[in-house]
Amino acid sequence: MQLRSKALGIAAATATAAGLALVPATSASAAPAGAQSLASCIGHYANTAYWMDCTGGSETSWARLGGLCGPTSGISYWNWSNWYRIDPGESRTISAECNARVWGQRVEVRPY
Repeated sequence: MQLRSKALGIAAATATAAGLALVPATSASAAPAGAQSLASCIGHYANTAYWMDCTGGSETSWARLGGLCGPTSGISYWNWSNWYRIDPGESRTISAECNARVWGQRVEVRPY
């Protein structure tokens, strides 16, 4: 344990000398005051359907939904929706369906 503490102390001193600041992990993910937030979307899938429920953040966002469909003729493939605009405070559900079973889904959100 003493060796680990010494190694951490050396790493901290090296980082400080290089002009870097070590920040606890809990504060590294905190958004600065006044920061804009994108839409928050949660994806779901069952049988041949997949969908996502989105709630707009503080800035307008684009969101799209992908479903891993298949296998059809032994091949699985990603089927992507169009990009949908999500305005601040808006709630929207986007859904799609595969011809065969859905094996997974993916949600993508980006600034408008």
